[in-house]
Amino acid sequence: MKYDDVMKLALERGFYFPSCEVYSDAQAGFWEYGPAGVGLKNKFIELWRRELIRRDKMIEVDGSQIMSSLCLRHLVI
Repeated sequence: MKYDDVMKLALERGFYFPSCEVYSDAQAGFWEYGPAGVGLKNKFIELWRRELIRRDKMIEVDGSQIMSSLCLRHLVI
């Protein structure tokens, strides 16, 4: 199965959908998770936390997904 076919199937099954797709002035490129997508995303996050944070004693940072790279230059931990 090709990538485009998998993405089309995931969209049809409600794993994700375009944000605000009913509004003509909505910003393009943003996506929302459907019920199946939320479950899958949460499984990936739990795996990531178990393997990297708990096992390797790394720290976790949660912040804005879209920001200037200048913001990261001043991050002090």
